[in-house]
Amino acid sequence: MENRQDAPLVDHGPAIVARIKESPEFAQALQDEVQRLLEQGDSLTAIHLLRHLIEGGWHLGTTQKLLDSLTIQSPLGHGWNEPLLYLDFDGVLHPYEDENRLFEIPSHALFRFEPLLKAQLESFPQVKIVLSTTWAKNKSGSGALFYLTTNLQRRVVGTTWDQETRSYRVPAEDRQRSLTRYEQIAADVAWREPSAWFALEDDFKDWPKDQLHHLGKCGVTIGFNEPSVQRALQVWLDSL
Repeated sequence: MENRQDAPLVDHGPAIVARIKESPEFAQALQDEVQRLLEQGDSLTAIHLLRHLIEGGWHLGTTQKLLDSLTIQSPLGHGWNEPLLYLDFDGVLHPYEDENRLFEIPSHALFRFEPLLKAQLESFPQVKIVLSTTWAKNKSGSGALFYLTTNLQRRVVGTTWDQETRSYRVPAEDRQRSLTRYEQIAADVAWREPSAWFALEDDFKDWPKDQLHHLGKCGVTIGFNEPSVQRALQVWLDSL
């Protein structure tokens, strides 16, 4: 790859992302570098570079396939007796303008509200994250965390989807039926036993009324950019 004597690419994310957006030649060279790293078994560095490519909007289908091809050994914890934030992606960290979810989200819109969440959690380092998004089911399981910025990645302790059983954490007899998002989260809560929990979700169909205090109710077209959702999260954070 060109400029191999430059400072390590992993340590200069914003500059690399800007260059990816400006230069298709550089982006292609970076993708080739990822391939080389994977062939050498350096998956950790490859993942960081893939993150840059994703942030730069470079051929998302290709970069997604590269990420999905990895067997990611994430140092995930359990979250027992810790405050947990259950985090959805679509309709929360970026808008999902079609309620029927039949369109492809433009790359420039992906994770556009992530900085708002990062800033709000800044003063609460004890809060850990469990991914409740279907990205964790369909995109390499815990590897979905690599779509988040490093600050939020460090908080992730797991996902509601269990890769080992290829199901949510419900009894075996319930694994064949379609579960509501609340049921998926509630099963994980029962398994992890957090000290407190809150969910940022746009999928709240059949959410029990007596459990609404656990919910930051995101509209699909507004997501976490909605002030009332930010206030609801802040109330929960201040209660910890």
